[in-house]
Amino acid sequence: MIQETTDLLGTLERLTGDLVRAVTEAGAGAMGWRPDSPETNSPAAIATHALGASRHWVVSIVGGESDDRDREAEFRAEAQDIADVQERADQWLADARRILEPMSTADLDGPCRLPVTRDWMSSLTARGSILHAIEHLGMHIGHLELTLQLWTAQKAEAGR
Repeated sequence: MIQETTDLLGTLERLTGDLVRAVTEAGAGAMGWRPDSPETNSPAAIATHALGASRHWVVSIVGGESDDRDREAEFRAEAQDIADVQERADQWLADARRILEPMSTADLDGPCRLPVTRDWMSSLTARGSILHAIEHLGMHIGHLELTLQLWTAQKAEAGR
């Protein structure tokens, strides 16, 4: 494996680990909670979407493998067992390894195997798509951490 894919994969593994750690530390009771605003998502929805989108960008867009992703359903995800999140994370990372490990610099410079339909993304290389997955995953981990901080504060307030 070339150093660049080692680095990209290492970043995806670290971020995915951060996501799993956040929900594990919060506990199953936090997964279904959502702030009192219709625009917000529960930790379950955030985790489900972040993992689904990451898999979509790397495994489907870059790797060319089909997926049965239902993006809208990701945001309707209900509270789930932490073990389910861990299992989804493990599967996503195994799939990412399978796609990234054999890639060369030429593969990273090349086009994605599945076309991207949004105009601004249509010229992304495989590398650009992987970087987008990293950016997107990191952003949603921030959302997850903020949501869990609000949940913790609400729980503390209710306990007073």
